[in-house]
Amino acid sequence: MYPVTSREVSFTHEGVRHKLQYRDGEVVEQTGAQALTFSYSIPMREDITIGPYSQLFSHGLPVLFKDILNRTVDVLIDPVYGQFNCFPTSYRDIAEAGKRDGVDLNVEFVRTLTIEELDTVPDVDSLSNIGAAATRLDDELKLTPGFEQFISQQGKTDFLSAIAGAVSQIQGNEAKVSASLQNFSSKLQKLDKALTKIEDPKNARIQDAVSNLRDSANSLAQHGNNPGQRLKTITLAYKQTIQSVAATAGMSLIDFLKLNPSLVRNPLVPKGSKIRIFG
Repeated sequence: MYPVTSREVSFTHEGVRHKLQYRDGEVVEQTGAQALTFSYSIPMREDITIGPYSQLFSHGLPVLFKDILNRTVDVLIDPVYGQFNCFPTSYRDIAEAGKRDGVDLNVEFVRTLTIEELDTVPDVDSLSNIGAAATRLDDELKLTPGFEQFISQQGKTDFLSAIAGAVSQIQGNEAKVSASLQNFSSKLQKLDKALTKIEDPKNARIQDAVSNLRDSANSLAQHGNNPGQRLKTITLAYKQTIQSVAATAGMSLIDFLKLNPSLVRNPLVPKGSKIRIFG
């Protein structure tokens, strides 16, 4: 335990910008938050003897310095938010002429996902989410040992992420959507077979992601032609943001705007507006 004179916890949300043809502005599709970053200022000073702190410079500093050099993931206890699995990313030792009883430290930690969180299958239930998941999977595959040959046989290294570009070009044509998803599913089947041939246990998690993404693509392709999924028109009881209306309807923002293109220029949907959603 060390005294903290200042702390900062930060993260940013990442998103994909979609430019709509012949319209001002953009639609931003949220893809997830970056990792939490914890920053602390710690006075490692010999004259601090209050509470549990003593000999911070002579005894505490060498221990903390050794701990920071260790890049192993461990539990960080933040005084406000509690416990997180983190690893150290930066260390600054600041000595000042007017303070001769020790030094001040600036240290930074970044949260990493646990094994349980990695095993959780993300919710992929829309065309735009499938495109984002495909791009992430493509990045992982490029780092998979023994997979370079398969990638080179496809003609381009980012063949998987091509579906993400196709997503922004499909404008409500169900036949085109289904055909794109079926073609994408065929590519995922080839990926699954290629990963099986590599026979590397380390690829099991990636192979599960390929299988889950293929199931989602097949499900969405069939869902688009499912007569049980009907459109319905509802009237808003009060003014809401576009993001709030889409989230309440269980739809991604880009899919919601495809059904309601007149709302692209209006961040707020007025009370009494009639909107279309899937029932």
